[in-house]
Amino acid sequence: MADTAEALVFEWVLTNGSLPGFADRVNTTKHLWPETPEPHLIVWRGHGRVKPGIPQLAPPDSLRSDIHPVIGTSRVKESAAVFGGEDCCLYQIVVKPGVRYLDVEHLFREDNEDRDVKLAEYMKETLIPADRKGFIKKTIPTEKLIIEFKRRIAKEHEILLEGGGIFTDLVPVSESVPKEFHTSYQMRAGGRRRKTRRRKTRHHRRSKTSKRA
Repeated sequence: MADTAEALVFEWVLTNGSLPGFADRVNTTKHLWPETPEPHLIVWRGHGRVKPGIPQLAPPDSLRSDIHPVIGTSRVKESAAVFGGEDCCLYQIVVKPGVRYLDVEHLFREDNEDRDVKLAEYMKETLIPADRKGFIKKTIPTEKLIIEFKRRIAKEHEILLEGGGIFTDLVPVSESVPKEFHTSYQMRAGGRRRKTRRRKTRHHRRSKTSKRA
């Protein structure tokens, strides 16, 4: 149960990769992730609206591939747009072939109560620290955890991308709210993982006091 893509996705959707050892579990399961097929995969990512209890680790008008070992995106534009703020941003990302990814809805396309119960109990008993506070904690009822997981995957239509790759420079597409940009994403040649530099919008480069969400 621990070394499965389903267990990793269940954990990510509910905790955004905030539990101890998440990066190790990503590496352990990476061989199970399919690679982006030809010619490409198009996904969306919204920045600017902070989720309760989850800190904003980078300015909303930048894209970073080194914040988490995975990058959360959505296959549905409208689902990603709700995470954009009034100032910024919604990103259309063309994912080049060769990037490993996990389609959350595809992994859980079939109802399987026994699987879901085992995933919830594994996370509660093994991964969640005893002193963790908030909604997702050790004492949360298993049924409640499963209900919340299903609610989120149905709403967000999430695609997880492996981190450590390269975003091309952001190209403005629309000044609507949230502002929309286009970029592409690919892994480094030879599979090398170096810290990626920050990709910023022109607006952020002009002002050192850009509002942080």
